Amino acid sequence: MRLVADIGGTNARFALAVPETGELTEVQVLPVSEFADFPAALGAYLGSGREISAAAIAAAGPRDGDAISLTNAPWQIVAEDVSKVLGGAKVRLLNDLEAVALAIPHLGAEEAEAIAHCPPPKQASPMIAVNIGTGFGAAVTVPTEGGWIALGTEAGHMSLIPATPGEDALMRNVRTAEDAFSGPGYIRLFDVRMREGGEAIHPVLDEVVGEQRQLYSRMFGRFVGDLVLATGAWGGVWFSGGVVSDFHRVFDQDAFLRAFRRKGPMAARMERVPVFRIMMDAPAFKTLAGMPIT
Repeated sequence: MRLVADIGGTNARFALAVPETGELTEVQVLPVSEFADFPAALGAYLGSGREISAAAIAAAGPRDGDAISLTNAPWQIVAEDVSKVLGGAKVRLLNDLEAVALAIPHLGAEEAEAIAHCPPPKQASPMIAVNIGTGFGAAVTVPTEGGWIALGTEAGHMSLIPATPGEDALMRNVRTAEDAFSGPGYIRLFDVRMREGGEAIHPVLDEVVGEQRQLYSRMFGRFVGDLVLATGAWGGVWFSGGVVSDFHRVFDQDAFLRAFRRKGPMAARMERVPVFRIMMDAPAFKTLAGMPIT
């Protein structure tokens, strides 16, 4: 049996997978803040007496060889340490958005919702996965003769520059994309309360006034459009994460799309870039369950 884990700044998702079929069992979500480190959370999930043949782990931070330090939590995940906990099982680590990006070409129609409808590209083209949750992440998946490969990025730490006085007033304390386009950033910008019993990054959105919402949506559309231009992701944008689970309530869709496409000589091409919202709770599992581990 293979262990799969999708580790974010807020939640650690675990499951057991059958690599041949991708079938998942014993899915469990543990709060990152309740454990001192990853091995402690792993031990709480596994208990005792489990036989794990291999592990595939996606984590929200840049991969440095066989280790990943979470950007928004104090954990470091080291493949060698995990292997020891699992009795010598082989372990593979990926950036969390790399795993999401690699899942995109294999998503079924029921696993994604179109935000911008466009005809499918005439040939396989790069696509970009964008996550808005505890942090902001992005990764590009690129078609090659040997299959799809993924390139992780740290796009959330790119500078975010307001373009109008209204945006400057709204984003007075914002320096990076993650400062604004994340659950904590949204809550901080708009000073909104939380849903009772809801997930930690789901704000109550009815309190956000229309003009602020439009400004925010335009800035987000412009930034995501820039990511498409920078990476050549003509095959589409695929959103995931807690904030975009309510995309139509968080963002003014028309304002987002206008800014996303307003790219001068590239405007006509941007009109042909589809935008989707991934409907799965943990799309990284789709990659982790079946990927080769050597």
